[in-house]
Amino acid sequence: MKKSIIFLLAIVALLFCSCSNKTQPVNDPVSDLETEVKAYAATLPDDIGEGLTITDCLLTNREVLYVCLVDEDNFELEDGPEMRDAIKDGIAEWMEQESEDSDLHEMIMLCVQADRGIGFQYEGSRTDNTVAVHFTIDELSYLLEE
Repeated sequence: MKKSIIFLLAIVALLFCSCSNKTQPVNDPVSDLETEVKAYAATLPDDIGEGLTITDCLLTNREVLYVCLVDEDNFELEDGPEMRDAIKDGIAEWMEQESEDSDLHEMIMLCVQADRGIGFQYEGSRTDNTVAVHFTIDELSYLLEE
């Protein structure tokens, strides 16, 4: 039986914790974030188990984007507003619960300082199905306040 894509929420911690290398600050948040993203991207792909592989981590003009290949033999991957909302709500809830984690806090803070959001893109292994969720700078700032 295939698992629901909502299970992917459980692996979000790996994405954030893996991307923080605790580099020395350059006092330029964009440069710091670029350094973090490049360092993490150099370690990819990262098979994180359960049919999930992080294939890329990109810094765009809008966000840090984590790309994950989903084994569709294990997960149902169908895009739709309900699924995106459920995934985003689950990730936000996890971020709030883990807000005291220094790596997570530093990554979110660095994204806000660099004027970038955070996105997660899940791509199907057999189909063209893709599910993406995005956190804006305002949403990340709100998470830092809690």
